[in-house]
Amino acid sequence: MNKQILQILGALVIGIGVILAVIAINDVSQAANAWTPTANLVPATETRAAPTLTIVPPTAKEATPNANDMMLSENVAGTYLIEQSGTKSDPVVIDGNGFTAQCVKVTGSHVTVKNFIVEDCESHAILILGNDVTVENNTVRYSVTENGKVNCDNPDGGWGSGIKAERGSHDVTIRGNKVYENCGEGIASTMSYNVLIEGNTVWDNFSVNIYVDNSYNVTVQNNVVYCSGIYLRAGKRPTGISFAEESYKDWGTQRHDNSAISNQVNGCDAGIVSWISELPTGREVRLLIEGNRIFHTIGRSIELNTVNVDVIIRGNISDKPVFVREPGGSTVTGNIEISATPSPLATVSVTVTSTLTTVP
Repeated sequence: MNKQILQILGALVIGIGVILAVIAINDVSQAANAWTPTANLVPATETRAAPTLTIVPPTAKEATPNANDMMLSENVAGTYLIEQSGTKSDPVVIDGNGFTAQCVKVTGSHVTVKNFIVEDCESHAILILGNDVTVENNTVRYSVTENGKVNCDNPDGGWGSGIKAERGSHDVTIRGNKVYENCGEGIASTMSYNVLIEGNTVWDNFSVNIYVDNSYNVTVQNNVVYCSGIYLRAGKRPTGISFAEESYKDWGTQRHDNSAISNQVNGCDAGIVSWISELPTGREVRLLIEGNRIFHTIGRSIELNTVNVDVIIRGNISDKPVFVREPGGSTVTGNIEISATPSPLATVSVTVTSTLTTVP
């Protein structure tokens, strides 16, 4: 009897060992065959919960040989740090899928960030530090909380932006976004170059709605910008679009070859403005302001406040005349001053006066 029991126990031990071996082999095989995405989307700080992502497999995507696209599947608090780089033919595409993130930071190149809702970020809501980056179809709101929340009651906290192309970034496209009610700038290009800001709707940001600062080859076109008066900084509404040249260490004077084309600006303190350079040798060099429609500004519609070199203001329609503080180096031609009728802030209807005034 004892011998039979020992034989049975021995058989059981052998059987269990075989089963465990099979399981281990299967696990190794599955791990070897598992698809690992090349994109890297992680929280900036480990103290926050890691995001839950729906990873799109290669079979579900066309023309993505590197299979490096990712899609959110739920809201996640924290900052998304996108470090991975794609290529010109196959960029890394991070699709927010309509979910909410607190902040997004892009350090990789050849990256597209789209369909996010970004809100409650302390400073820059979407910060671009890489090259060949596209930020499109996002909603950015209620951020730059370093300057306060709701009422923006701490204006000395810092000057973040809803969307920011930051120092050294280049070949950036910011397109089709809605950027509003942030306690800083709306969209900003700062010490960056080869930037396209187009087709965005930007309104009621505490500082300038679209801000081009000490940058070059920046095109601002086909945007809708408006101000309802809910935010007043020092008693004034924000400016619609501004070209500035602030002083930054080791950057010098690099404001040149920028343009504002076919934008619509309504209800802001000033429409499109070139500000005085903070640098003694600073100039506004080869700025083009053309084909814009600017109405219901509290102050001037278009104004140049600094020394100009080959600046052109042409073919704009506004209800106030163009102002040029330093006429030398600028050409102002074909602009039309007409009267505007009250209308919803996002759109402008105009009534032509009996005699059009072309500003020389």
